[in-house]
Amino acid sequence: MTKSRFVRESVIKGYLNGKSFAEISNENNIAKGSVFNIINTWTAQIGIPDIDVLREFSTMIRKSGITIKQCAQSFRFIQILGSFGIRDELHSSYVADIIPTNRGENEDDPEIKNKKSDGWKKDHSPTARDNFYYFIESIYNNCKNQGIKSTNVIRWIQDLIDFGLLLYENAGNNTTGFERDSNEPRELQNLRTNNKPIFRNSKDTRNEREIQIPFISNISSYIEQKKSEVLNLDINNKKLQQEIRDLEEQKNTLLSNITNLKRKESLSLTYLDWFNSLRKELWEIYSIKLEEEFSNFVKVFNDFKYYDYDAHQIVKEYKQLESLRYEMKAIQGIVDSIVHTRDNLLKEIESLEEREGYSRQSLGALQELNYAGYGLKELKQLKNTIIEIAVSNGIEFHDAGKKFLKDVENQYDSKLGFEAKIKEVKTELKKLEDEGPAYKEYLQSKDIISRSLPYLYKFGVTDDDIISMTDVVTAYLNGNITFDPNLKSENIVDENKLIKIPYYWKSFIDELRNLGNLNSEITRQRSYLDAIRKEIDDLNSQRQKLNEQTLLSGQLLNSLHGRFPYFIESLRQIMFSVKELNKIFIVYQPLFFIHVTTSSDSKDDDNIHKESKSL
Repeated sequence: MTKSRFVRESVIKGYLNGKSFAEISNENNIAKGSVFNIINTWTAQIGIPDIDVLREFSTMIRKSGITIKQCAQSFRFIQILGSFGIRDELHSSYVADIIPTNRGENEDDPEIKNKKSDGWKKDHSPTARDNFYYFIESIYNNCKNQGIKSTNVIRWIQDLIDFGLLLYENAGNNTTGFERDSNEPRELQNLRTNNKPIFRNSKDTRNEREIQIPFISNISSYIEQKKSEVLNLDINNKKLQQEIRDLEEQKNTLLSNITNLKRKESLSLTYLDWFNSLRKELWEIYSIKLEEEFSNFVKVFNDFKYYDYDAHQIVKEYKQLESLRYEMKAIQGIVDSIVHTRDNLLKEIESLEEREGYSRQSLGALQELNYAGYGLKELKQLKNTIIEIAVSNGIEFHDAGKKFLKDVENQYDSKLGFEAKIKEVKTELKKLEDEGPAYKEYLQSKDIISRSLPYLYKFGVTDDDIISMTDVVTAYLNGNITFDPNLKSENIVDENKLIKIPYYWKSFIDELRNLGNLNSEITRQRSYLDAIRKEIDDLNSQRQKLNEQTLLSGQLLNSLHGRFPYFIESLRQIMFSVKELNKIFIVYQPLFFIHVTTSSDSKDDDNIHKESKSL
């Protein structure tokens, strides 16, 4: 179903439900001319005996919820209205209510052209006062609600029509009392009927004045109202004239004030120029800001004037001021110390007054307790009792005193002794509850271990042995034990000797523990081995250097070895000749030469040793 078809059905349905063209136009968001064309076309179609149109009509009737009985009643109602000359919206007299508000729409419609050619009344009201809906809503229902008879309405209208002739005669007069006054009271405006014009001047519709016809019963009050308005206007006119005179006087006063202000302004400008020149001169010559030193300048000039501008007296006074300034500073220091002392004394007095107040309150309380039979002795006894109870139960004295005073009526002193026990029991209970899961797990593990313990006990393994083995394994897991495969146990057991099983386990555990110390010993020996290797390397380097020096010495000795026998023989001859001659001679120390050969072989070392012996 297209949108135009849906709108057409909605318009026809609203028409059958008795809605006006304006209501149908607002509901479907189309113009009133379009509503008129749709309904007019539809009524023309159902007027022709066509089976399709009749079927569509029956469908629309069914969708609108109209029964056959209601159709018959509607036909009868239309006939009754027609007998009174009331026409439907499609009648030519009502088309003018629609077309002027929709100019430019459907002007090509043949029926509209025919009706335009027949001529519409140009002065026809766009509100359609002769419309049936207006009659029922505005006239009939209002008369019914207000209890007004239709005959009375006719007589009133006739009376107004007769009275309207006078209105037309006075319509050109600007002083008519029945024209709409925009400033009239709201109460009087509410008395008018619908605030809409009933009669118009048909001769000139462009510049016509709107005429409001009041009720007959309100004319007298309206006249009195106008009289009071005229009186008020006269009074207001007099007030305005008085205000004009007052304003003229104010104007003259303001003009005189303006003249005085201009004269003062000229004087002020003169003084301002003098002040600016003085300030400029002081700043340029003496570097003095007049704004900052203005009060001091005034004081100085006053002092000079006091001494008749005598320089000697001014200098003398200045010297006295200097001495007085020092004295003033000293006195000010004394005053400050006195003020400080006074403040301290005032504070001390305030503290003493507070202490006095506290003491009075305490004294009053003690007197009241004394009158009640609680003297200092009884209070001390009560205090000592509370202290003993608090100390015996491990409770703070401050808390115990508060608890005692709070529950003294319930014999709290007896309860206080059991509170520590209650807390202890609760703590123990909490501890047992916390240890419950651990005990449960322990018992479960015991159940598992109990199955293996008989087997271990059969071979003589005790609880201490199991604990010792656990310690050894724990130490091994921590990296504190390293087993050395080359290490031999010191606890060697003779195979032929009968050894008890407990002793075997003990020996095994002791040996494992001894093996546990090998890790640290191996580490220490490794470090010692590294040190020895380093020392060997140093010795090898020294040996290499000694071998080089020995080679040089050997070469020297080999060169001397060939001359050594001749030297010995010469020495023997010299000694022999000396003995023969018995002469005095000088004995020189003999030289012993050692022949050294370098070799890493042990046999060479033995040869060297033999050669040294031979020498």
